[in-house]
Amino acid sequence: MKIALIGPGEIEIPPRGWGATEILIWDVANTLKNKGHKVLITNTKDFSTIVKNVNEFSPDFVHLHHDQHIDVMKYINCKKQAVTSHYGYLDRPKYHPVFRPYPYIFQKFLSYSGNIFCLSPEAMKVYRDAGFDEKRLFLSYNGVNKEKIKYSSTCNSNKSIYLASVEFRKRQYILEDISQDIDFYGVRKDSTMDRFLQYYKGTLFKEEIYTKLTDYANLVLLSDGEGHPLVCMEAMCAGLGLVLSEYACQNLGVDQPFIAVIPENKISDKQYIRNVIDENKRISINMRDKIREYVLSKFDWNVVVDRYIQLIESINT
Repeated sequence: MKIALIGPGEIEIPPRGWGATEILIWDVANTLKNKGHKVLITNTKDFSTIVKNVNEFSPDFVHLHHDQHIDVMKYINCKKQAVTSHYGYLDRPKYHPVFRPYPYIFQKFLSYSGNIFCLSPEAMKVYRDAGFDEKRLFLSYNGVNKEKIKYSSTCNSNKSIYLASVEFRKRQYILEDISQDIDFYGVRKDSTMDRFLQYYKGTLFKEEIYTKLTDYANLVLLSDGEGHPLVCMEAMCAGLGLVLSEYACQNLGVDQPFIAVIPENKISDKQYIRNVIDENKRISINMRDKIREYVLSKFDWNVVVDRYIQLIESINT
């Protein structure tokens, strides 16, 4: 099968540092190639270049991974096509008007004549509730590349890691005053970290992240909006437990003992959060092999891409 993947065109693919969507596209492409498929990645903001590259490739399936490029799909000469939104607040419609021009983009999704590949059941529900044809909605979640991530079955540290871009949506500020034993890494996008810079360790290249993750006991992510955060799967692949907000646990088995979810009605209770983090460490340090086994059974790219191909083949044109 010939498959064309369209990226945002904002940073390179593969990225040297941060860029979850770009990592996703790169890993999907390589897994598809390893399974014998032909893949084109086009990664530019120039619509004419996208159309030229894709149409010359003459694909059997085209997959767009950037909301703001949705208009380009009407010029693609391929009947089997899909778009995926990686917008962090997609499953929280009340936030759409706050982040313009997203309401305008969302309406374009609703009038799109192709298929929508959703990152989570919550995203599917948003489109369904807005009137999009349910027969053209498919669940297509992210995977993790186990070959990149260092893993140790033992952990000699009692520290947590908060690995996310530093911005209001990621809510690092919640942990002010209880940030001891938590290392914060991420690209600073606003000033929410300024009040506790003593715990901020800076940004990392992806290779450094993949090496360092396994040195920690667990990952904390308390975002108020996510699609399907890649970092959670990367952390579990390295053997870490998870402490997550309600909006950061999409597609994960929250009944697993090594995944703790902070209810929104407790999100300001610092002592409660501190206790959950400590308890999750205690549990997770002794379950590292099981944590890695769990994530790879569901989210290893070979598993995810096999399902991805089945989805493509099931599409009616």
